[in-house]
Amino acid sequence: MLPASFRRARLADLVWLPLTEEDAISELWLVWSAGREINAQMENMMALLRRNRH
Repeated sequence: MLPASFRRARLADLVWLPLTEEDAISELWLVWSAGREINAQMENMMALLRRNRH
């Protein structure tokens, strides 16, 4: 399952089938190593994802 924006990649032998369910949802997980320090860019990405949750 890929977002529609991937169509621009023009991947060979790939068939695009739209989801027909109006209430279809997907999940996005943000994962990082527990030992890695969280930098400003990561903080910004986490804040952006939290603001756009539904």
